[in-house]
Amino acid sequence: MVDELGETAQRILYFIQNNPGCHLRKIKEMMHISMGTAQYQLDRLEKIRIITSTRIDLNKHYFTIRIFQDHEKEILQILSQETAR
Repeated sequence: MVDELGETAQRILYFIQNNPGCHLRKIKEMMHISMGTAQYQLDRLEKIRIITSTRIDLNKHYFTIRIFQDHEKEILQILSQETAR
């Protein structure tokens, strides 16, 4: 199924695999893509059940399917939050 994805979707998937728990803004900034492109591709990957997301406050954090347990996702979400300066 991954072979059927477009280049941008594959890049986002690989980014999430290497950075589990990352959120939309980080994906957008690190991959140098527009917010609309990031949102569209993430929604598409979720609909075909390649990735999953959980929400903490206003941020949605993304994970590949069946890799992490819920408690592991919570830990990764907390670790990926930016600290206040």
